[in-house]
Amino acid sequence: MKRECQSRLLRIIMLGIGLILCFPSVSFADQKDSSGSANEASKKASELAEKTGFTVESMQSENQINKDFSFFYVHTQSSEEQVLKVKVISKRKEPSKVKIHINNAVTNIMGQIDYGQKNVQLDSSMKQPLTDFVSIGTKEVTVKNFEEKTVELRVHPPKESYQGIRLGAVVFQSAGVQKDEKGVKNTYGYKIAIMTSEDLRPYNEGGQINYLSVKARLQNGQKTIAMKVQNPEPAVLENVSISTKVFPKGEKEPLATNALTGMKLAPNSSFDYLTYLGLEDLKAGKYVIQATATDRKETWEWEKEFTISDKQANQINEDAAYKLLLPKLYKVIGGILLALTLTNLIYLLYRKKGGATVE
Repeated sequence: MKRECQSRLLRIIMLGIGLILCFPSVSFADQKDSSGSANEASKKASELAEKTGFTVESMQSENQINKDFSFFYVHTQSSEEQVLKVKVISKRKEPSKVKIHINNAVTNIMGQIDYGQKNVQLDSSMKQPLTDFVSIGTKEVTVKNFEEKTVELRVHPPKESYQGIRLGAVVFQSAGVQKDEKGVKNTYGYKIAIMTSEDLRPYNEGGQINYLSVKARLQNGQKTIAMKVQNPEPAVLENVSISTKVFPKGEKEPLATNALTGMKLAPNSSFDYLTYLGLEDLKAGKYVIQATATDRKETWEWEKEFTISDKQANQINEDAAYKLLLPKLYKVIGGILLALTLTNLIYLLYRKKGGATVE
């Protein structure tokens, strides 16, 4: 119970700190996200346009598979090139310099599709990623005085056919850096998802979850057990829930637990699912992790044994930013209290013995 309370407390702390330490300081308006009210979306769009000085608008292709999607979801055919277009619209008289690049979609440590990571290491199951056959004509554009400019994305599919989907985004990032009231530097921009398909199979069917490995590691200074899981299929896996329990080998009481719901995994991606350990020192030894994952259609279960060496445990404990430390003053006070307790106990025993003799 003590460990669980410590773990919960640290998760709350890390939720705030992780936004700064774990992710790039880049804010994006996701053209794919339809959550929230129209008024809230409009307000956020206006605020972002005020900070960047521009907005972006996708122009649907004749090869758009689902015209209800505001992002690009296009049908490709082997070796047949096509052009996708995006309007960059100035929202002020002063010039706005815009940097443009293409990212592949990955899954982040919160189990969500992430379009914002540039030059990220891809999972071994990913062949022919989106960045291999989608390119931009210009990597920078300047708009001013409420003008519009069109940016072209060239899609040149590989000769070899591919199955399922390829997923990523075109990112429009303000070249300027702004500081907030706390002095934190931020870069603002937009991303528009790009999803391509050759065989037209449903983009969100056929995913699965594989266990790859488990190890102890630090995440933003916090001790964790990282279980690497993988969606090796070219499909988005939705409505995913994962729960874990970590035990010292041979014990029935878990050292730590975690559970996440509502996750969405990118195609052909892997990520570290973290179980937070709390403040106490990590001990070397053998451990067991029990895990269950489900997407409401299928369930996967694993029970894996792993070892934490003395070297690993010592290094993690030394480097951890959050530690359970007992100040010297507390040790001194504890020693005094112990001495007083022992003195009082001896006095009571002596008194009792003396009383029995008088009687």
